[in-house]
Amino acid sequence: MPTPRIDNAERRRRYYESHGFWTQERLGWQVFDAAERTPDREFVVIGETRLTYGQFAAAALAVAEDMVRNGVRRGDRVLVQLPNRLEALLAQVAAFRMGAVNVPIVPIYREHEMAHIVRDCEPSVIFSMRENRGR
Repeated sequence: MPTPRIDNAERRRRYYESHGFWTQERLGWQVFDAAERTPDREFVVIGETRLTYGQFAAAALAVAEDMVRNGVRRGDRVLVQLPNRLEALLAQVAAFRMGAVNVPIVPIYREHEMAHIVRDCEPSVIFSMRENRGR
């Protein structure tokens, strides 16, 4: 006998009620909530760069606002092909904040892989390094 099909609303209800895996808290808001509570607390250290929660939240919000001004909307795909550095984290948190879908891609992918990924996910915006423009 086939398994009965469960609609998305019912699936969400079961996740919230059963395992405790899902909460109403969203990743795109956690940094901003922490920034409101403790804006001067250090959040990230990458090399010589040190940012507080407040500084990081302000920078991520500026990136999100720029994406919205340029037509990126909730549910759109935001492709991020950057090494593990501050810019990658900012782009990803900004995408989460505005409700976009973060599509992280490892920087080693070249033209062949990127062509397939871009065709498949149809990103509204791509964050990458200048060196990767030809990809």
